[in-house]
Formats: sequence, structure tokens, C-alpha cells
Amino acid sequence: MRRLSRAVAFLLLLLPLALAATTTMAAAVVAKAPAAAAAPPNVTAEMAKGGCKAFADLIAASPDASSTYQSAVEGGMTAFCPSDDAVRAFLPKYRNLSADGKAELLLFHAVPVHYSLGSLKSNNGPMNTLATVVAPPAAVRAAMSCSTVYSTLMPCLPFVQMGGAMPPQPCCGGIRSLLQQANNTPDRRTICGCLKNVANGANGSGTYISRAAALPSKCGVALPYKISTNVNCNTIN
Repeated sequence: MRRLSRAVAFLLLLLPLALAATTTMAAAVVAKAPAAAAAPPNVTAEMAKGGCKAFADLIAASPDASSTYQSAVEGGMTAFCPSDDAVRAFLPKYRNLSADGKAELLLFHAVPVHYSLGSLKSNNGPMNTLATVVAPPAAVRAAMSCSTVYSTLMPCLPFVQMGGAMPPQPCCGGIRSLLQQANNTPDRRTICGCLKNVANGANGSGTYISRAAALPSKCGVALPYKISTNVNCNTIN
């Protein structure tokens, strides 16, 4: 039973539900059922409803931050939204920042994966925020998203859960496809961050993490880093 619950948790991380308050088995069933794709929620509107209107207004006023938040929500996102009072107190310093500085500060308040409250409490490792995974200051911006990474690597899930001699061919093909598409540093760091977040959410299952780390070599693909919970994606170029 414990092994099954870990497998379910790992599957939920690969199929994140945008801005969900909780993650349940029923949600997982809905995520797998074929249905018409719904439009992603408006991030700033949802924040305003939740009592974070001042912070939402700052995001809406920053084109880089706004587009990155809205892109991230499609693959699942957790936002740490400061209160309106906290934002108002910081505004004098915020106004002195450059446009890139404002965007980077705003992006530090979210991670590109959905975490339940329980998983946040149990997570004691570092997290890649939107600023470190898909931050926009560079001239070349990341086109890759975690939703693309997760959906492309979905055929790898049976191997990660149950093991086997070799991963299925669609899994290896997905890994090769991602590496071919990642033709710039931001995209490569995005993929690294997405894989790291999945490893962080594997509920401490060393078996799942070791199987995931073995995927590139078993597929004959050279990945310049090991899939793990402590990889530093900022060193990827």
C-alpha cells in the first residue's frame, strides 16, 4: 500500500492541476480522463480573489512577470502571495527597482509545480522558483514549460514506477525530443528544474528517483546532469 501511495504521488506531480488547493485520487482520475481542454485560470484574477490584490496588480503591471506566471499555471504552480499590507510597505523600495529587477522579485514568489500544503510542510530541500527556472532577464527567453516536459515524459512513468530491463521506446523518444528542442540555456535550465521538482515530490522514494536518474543512460542519451533532488540547475548552460 505504501508503494502504491508513492506511485500515485509521483503520477500527480507529472499531471499537476493548475492552482488546485488539494490533490486527491479523484483529481488524478479526472486529469487522466479525456476531456476538452479548459482555458487556464487567470493568475492575477485568482490572486485578487484570494486577498492578494496588491501583489496581483504588480504582476499585471510587469509584462515579463505576467506572461511567465500565466505560462507556468498551465503546468501547475504554487504561488507564495504576500499580503496587501506587506506589499504596500515595500512599495517605496519596489519602485526604485529596474523593470528586470521587479520581474525577478515577483517571479521569486512562485515555483513551477503544484504542491499541496502537506507536501510543502514535508519538503526540506531547495526549490527552483520561476525566477531561477524560467527567469526572463536574458536576451533569449525559455520557450519550454513544465507542462511540456511532463506530458512528453509521461511514457516513462511505468518504468519509473515498476522498473524493467529497458524503458519503452516512446519514453526514450520523448527524452531525445526534449533535448533537441532545448537549444538554449533558459530551456535547458527549465527542463532541469522541472525534473528536479518531480524528484523533490517523489515522497522520499529513492527507488523512483534512481530509476528516473537511469533513464538517460538506458535510452543512450547524454544528459549533462543527474536527475536528483540536489542538482543545481543554475549551472546548466
